[in-house]
Amino acid sequence: MCALAALLAPCVVAVPALAANVDVTWTFNISPHEIDVQVGDTVTFQFAGGHDVREFPDAAAYGSCNFSSASLLGSAGPIVVPFDTPGVFYFGCGVGAHCSAAGMYLQVPVAPGPPVPGVHPLLLAGALGSVGLGSAWLARRRESGAPLRR
Repeated sequence: MCALAALLAPCVVAVPALAANVDVTWTFNISPHEIDVQVGDTVTFQFAGGHDVREFPDAAAYGSCNFSSASLLGSAGPIVVPFDTPGVFYFGCGVGAHCSAAGMYLQVPVAPGPPVPGVHPLLLAGALGSVGLGSAWLARRRESGAPLRR
């Protein structure tokens, strides 16, 4: 086990920063209305004033610019939004009719992050102590009282 940890340590240290930032000029009739990112990336909404950034809870609220359950992220730019989980996230400007009439809305599909070159994802997850597939399995085995080895 120590030998495995020793082999993984240099790989973990050598992992380059893979996260990216996408700047969005948050104004009327933004284009495109969809920006694809990966887990670990950020989107920065750039604006001077007169707008806000709200996150919709789902596609239905986004499609109708319904802000009744939307979360206010801020009303002064820049606003940086990190993406830690895959999924689709929806944003709009809740000022007046900026979303519905002026095209201030954005959909952000977030894909899982890219694999780390040269390291199997399960080994990296275990080496970093994150709750990956391997550590989730281990936690379930410990909770159930089942033996960790066969």
